[in-house]
Amino acid sequence: MLSTQTKLINYIKSVQQEIKASATEIAHPSIDKICADVSSQTETQIEVISETKLLVPVIGAFSAGKSSLLNAFMERSHLPVAITPETALATELHYSKEEVIEACGIDNRIHKFQLQEFAQITARAQEFQYLRAYINSPSLQSIQPLILVDMPGFDSPLDAHNQAINFFLSRGTHFVFLTSVEEGGLHRHALRQMREILDLSRRFSVCLSKSDLKPESQVNEIVAHIEDQITNEFGSNFGVITLNQYNAQQQLSKLVEDIDPEFVTANLHIPHLKKAYYETNAALVAIANSLGKSKQEINEKLEAIKNDLNNLEDERKRQLQEISGPDANDLALPVMNALKAALQNSTSELVEAAMRNPRDLELELNELVRSTMNREVLLATEAFSTNTVQRFEKFAQDHLKVDFQIPTDVIQIGLDAIKSPLLGAIAKQLGGKASKKMATVAMRTIGVGVSIANPIVGIVTALLPDLVESLFGTIKTNRQREAIKMSLQSDLFAQVISQMKIKVTEHMSQVAQSVVETISHEFSQRLENERSIYELQENQHQEELAVLEAKTQRIKKTNVNLLKLASGVIIDSAI
Repeated sequence: MLSTQTKLINYIKSVQQEIKASATEIAHPSIDKICADVSSQTETQIEVISETKLLVPVIGAFSAGKSSLLNAFMERSHLPVAITPETALATELHYSKEEVIEACGIDNRIHKFQLQEFAQITARAQEFQYLRAYINSPSLQSIQPLILVDMPGFDSPLDAHNQAINFFLSRGTHFVFLTSVEEGGLHRHALRQMREILDLSRRFSVCLSKSDLKPESQVNEIVAHIEDQITNEFGSNFGVITLNQYNAQQQLSKLVEDIDPEFVTANLHIPHLKKAYYETNAALVAIANSLGKSKQEINEKLEAIKNDLNNLEDERKRQLQEISGPDANDLALPVMNALKAALQNSTSELVEAAMRNPRDLELELNELVRSTMNREVLLATEAFSTNTVQRFEKFAQDHLKVDFQIPTDVIQIGLDAIKSPLLGAIAKQLGGKASKKMATVAMRTIGVGVSIANPIVGIVTALLPDLVESLFGTIKTNRQREAIKMSLQSDLFAQVISQMKIKVTEHMSQVAQSVVETISHEFSQRLENERSIYELQENQHQEELAVLEAKTQRIKKTNVNLLKLASGVIIDSAI
């Protein structure tokens, strides 16, 4: 177990002990409720942190050498290397003394196979979403909790490729892009996915495989070309690691060691623990303020909370009405403008793909639309979220009588949950429903709350083949570039924009509704919590001033102790 995991688990246990001690001394129903809530959360929090898995997808074109590289790393040839693009499945590589393969079916059911049965699995590839291979490999054991993932190639069939990319994009801790010297550089697909990864605040490494197949001078030229591609695209150079059949295991091991699992694990779990800390802190402050209040003061407070809740509900309805009104189309406008620009800017690439064959055009266009949608819907959602938070904060300041503040971290956790594709939208995209078991696995895997619930990319796979086929009906007799360019711009682009606009508008409206509901809920929940505290206090017998003062001081001491426990762990973290 990582030291970060140990520190966070110890912190959770210490918080539980402090709350229990406070509840025993104070003997107040509101404190008892906090104690019960903390105790119920503790087991789940510890389980989630203990079973954290950090995924490292290895991405590249078919035949780039991904499976061979991973076999070399494990020093065992388990992964098949002679399969076709049609049978490629994303495969997570887990360490285990008991070797087995778990295949996640399209219906989310788990099918088990022996490690030697990869041939049977690939023959049934259309039935599965991805694989988990449990292998008794010291190399895999040494990098825990990092989990390498063998991804389908860029030239795998569209449905398999999209499923794997969208399923693992938000889950990846760090990405390894692999290109061979035979390719001579990075595919445009790779550069787009690198952009998506950077947008998600992730990191990646670039490896050049099969470097022993060309003279050193040519390899150096290819490395320089790749570095120029990355610099021109992103403004900085990430460096290129050269691999051959002799150093692959050593180089990949070094690359994995350079990934900081302690830092990643802290970033994954600390925000959720911060949210719990702030909520507990606010409840304790409210309890301390309620002690010693007269019946009249308590009733006045409850009336003020009731009025604030009603006002907040009116504001929620008003903002939802705006979203469903004429302004709804404005939410999708920046996304559609970006898609139009992306299509126009990629016309030359699409023309070259069309010159080759319909499948290449379909692949290129699908990847372009998918990556653009992922990026632009995320940006549009973040912009709308920021504006909505500001509007609710201004409303609370101007119209709510109960004085309270909600830390930005608390609201952000809720917004991140909206943007996560793991527990809802991604399941629809993959053709199934997220089961409770899958939800649990997802919560234990890096990436919850860092991407965008984006089911609209799912329609790209279904939409584009027919559009591409109709386009080729007009250009088969004339394969000149200018004729193809005109057909793309006047026909195919227009159809893609028209079809996607409907879906994007619908989706952005749903996202906006979720944002408003989430932010409104955070404000109303804080008021509801305070109301429950005062309602419990209303039923308490009046106590001597000395007793009330002692309880108040003990509650303040509890908050001080909780802050000490949190400092350096989840607040101003030194992990």
